Amino acid sequence: MFIRKYFHGLWPCLPHQAGLKSRTLRRDSTQDVLRMKMIVSKRSGCLRGNEINRPAGRCRLAHVSTVNNPFSQAALRLPQALKNALPSAVSCGTYRHVLACLIIFGSGFLYGCGASDMPLTASGGVLRLATTTSTHDSGLLDEIIPEFEHKHNVRVDIVAAGTGRALKLGEAGDVDVVLVHAREEEEAFLASGHATRREDVMFNTFEILGPPDDPAQIRNLFAGESLQKIARQKEKFISRGDDSGTHKREQKIWQTSGGFTLWSEYLETGQGMASTLMMAHEKQAYVLVDRGTYLRFQRKIELVPLAATDDSLRNPYGVLNVNPAKSSAIKAELSQKMCDFLISPITQQRIKQFSINGESLFFPLHLD
Repeated sequence: MFIRKYFHGLWPCLPHQAGLKSRTLRRDSTQDVLRMKMIVSKRSGCLRGNEINRPAGRCRLAHVSTVNNPFSQAALRLPQALKNALPSAVSCGTYRHVLACLIIFGSGFLYGCGASDMPLTASGGVLRLATTTSTHDSGLLDEIIPEFEHKHNVRVDIVAAGTGRALKLGEAGDVDVVLVHAREEEEAFLASGHATRREDVMFNTFEILGPPDDPAQIRNLFAGESLQKIARQKEKFISRGDDSGTHKREQKIWQTSGGFTLWSEYLETGQGMASTLMMAHEKQAYVLVDRGTYLRFQRKIELVPLAATDDSLRNPYGVLNVNPAKSSAIKAELSQKMCDFLISPITQQRIKQFSINGESLFFPLHLD
């Protein structure tokens, strides 16, 4: 049972033993996503050796987020029951080797067991959706995607990565649909022929969070002035640094407000939004975050919104259908149905109603 509980989040850093390449697989590496031979299912908890673009199998969700990932630490944490079963002299490195063997030799067992609670592949096929970690972390997709799966008798495999990585997956023809939040890059993607259609879906805002005592004194300042003041006073600032939509927006604010000069307390995580937010919380640093993720984690952090909301913090999301000429594996008709579904009145209403503690996370763009 421990395997099914702890596989979530294993994708980014599988052990480099038992024939696996001797390197750490990063969540935000496109090549790693394409080469990975395992699919980890968040919803069903199953693991099966497979290519990411192969539809057959029982895993519902191809998922690469590292939120609350117990395997992302330098010292791999195994369940206590397993540690107790191993000799006390076994090193942490050996734990990784043991787990690698369990993964490789146990995957066949996992594939064959538990069939009663693992959904079979839908007869309508599999749709591959690449989206941002901020969208995934908000919980919105878990709320709306099951309805699409049920209606069309399909399975939606979701790859959560930064906007830049998601677009690269689309450009390579390795996903069918891309849902991201970087308008200029989306329009360039469409103009370059990588997509056949783009639709606005929803928007929210970015927030600049910081410690309640606000050492840089940015409260109620606009975004550009806030970042420049944080830099001048050399306060702690945590950046995604991963070519995501959030990172792109941060860079644009720097560019339009006087430029960027690196300082010692400016740190880049290279991680998703939730991980970056939690690091900022731990270090009591400033951070740029989408409001959806902030509301999702609001009760777990001490950081508070400080900067005034202006146009530079508006955060629209768009969906793109990947050009079927990219690959014969692309499901063009199903991709169009997903796009229609996201902008349909029923789904737009559900997006509007999706809230945490009475606050809406997103605002639909196709409702009157």
